Amino acid sequence: MLHKNIIFNSKQLLEFYSCNRQKWEEFYPSEKWVFEKIAKDNKIFGDVLDVGCACGGLGVALSNRFILNSYTGVDIHKDVIGWAKGEQKLTITANFICGDVVNLDINRQYDTVVSLSCADFNIETNTIIKKCWSFVKPGGYFIASLRLTDKKGINNIQRSLLERILNEAYDLGVRSVGFYTTGEPFVSNKLAESVAMAKRIGFYYVYITTNGVLATPDRMRTVVEAGLDSVKFSINAGTPDTYRRIHGVDAFDKVLNNLKFIVEYRKKIGRPFKIYVSYVVIRQNQEEWEMLKHLVAPFADYVLFFAVYNQGGMIGEIDQLSPAEELKNKFPCTKKAPCSMVFNRLHITCKGYLTICCVDYQNYLVVADLHKSCLKEAWCSDMFVEIRRRHLQDMLKGTQCYNCIYDKHEKTRPLMPEYATIYKPNTYLACMKKSK
Repeated sequence: MLHKNIIFNSKQLLEFYSCNRQKWEEFYPSEKWVFEKIAKDNKIFGDVLDVGCACGGLGVALSNRFILNSYTGVDIHKDVIGWAKGEQKLTITANFICGDVVNLDINRQYDTVVSLSCADFNIETNTIIKKCWSFVKPGGYFIASLRLTDKKGINNIQRSLLERILNEAYDLGVRSVGFYTTGEPFVSNKLAESVAMAKRIGFYYVYITTNGVLATPDRMRTVVEAGLDSVKFSINAGTPDTYRRIHGVDAFDKVLNNLKFIVEYRKKIGRPFKIYVSYVVIRQNQEEWEMLKHLVAPFADYVLFFAVYNQGGMIGEIDQLSPAEELKNKFPCTKKAPCSMVFNRLHITCKGYLTICCVDYQNYLVVADLHKSCLKEAWCSDMFVEIRRRHLQDMLKGTQCYNCIYDKHEKTRPLMPEYATIYKPNTYLACMKKSK
């Protein structure tokens, strides 16, 4: 059976990788950590195969720092391989191959096989991993970065729990609710039902933020008919190529078409719900924010731009994402203590936990389990009161709040460890040694 992966041909990939990830300091801390660990344990890397090598920058970075016998780079993108063959300067024996690794016939094995952010960016993920492993010599190493989830299925909050929480919130004076936080709302098949429930209870403003890929005409029509008051599309590029590189899917035109549909549908039904667009400015899209603004201005009621920030220290590669200083100043995402969210917002996870932040991906900031307490008790709990005090006194060290406000990447501790998924910055990197 002949496997087939997507053949990427974006010019932006060549433009980026010919200038970036060429030096040791340009690689992520987690990547450098695993290479240094192997160097400490094994002394040399021997013959290296780099699958998804782009312009071969890893070969340069490794050979300038460690002992390599040879470096072979494989990539499906012909232009980056062409650049590597003509421009890349390595002081060791080097070979660059253009092709889909799952169909390549390489009749040899290597001491170290590397695949960084490659297998999970294409279709045949498992086949790529198996093929890479087949190239590892007995006693050799395979290093792969895979941004995959360990969760199964979609986490829909229990209907009865959601209804109870919404009723309690309404009784406490809350009048607006957003059905989104650390995930995409349209992956839930209960979204329209949730919107209708909130409107039935009496909430006057119900809103969502979506990347727009699943916000198809049928899905959008359903949630609008359920009573949705506003939708915000998160579109972080101004061209299809950059969108594919940042979002990881070729859906730029689809998202714009979904946006255009909802604008026309609003005109058709005559109900004035709001339509917004947001754009996170990073180094890789900083030249395109005006393009996006021009594209969506005729459709969106407002377009919001803000510079990327480290989201509680969870983005280890923030230094490689931060845009030019003038854009950081133009589109500031200001964080300071005390954070207003601990005083005026409720964040409920799909598991029914009360957390103090909308970007608490690992449940490090959970303050109560709403299966065990009502919303008022949780809001007034000792744990929540204590974290507010710490915000007021600026005593946040050791929390994700501290990392967020002061742009740090220090080790943090969960407020309630029993509810947290412990964050380990190297867990998306797998390093395996083949037995001899």
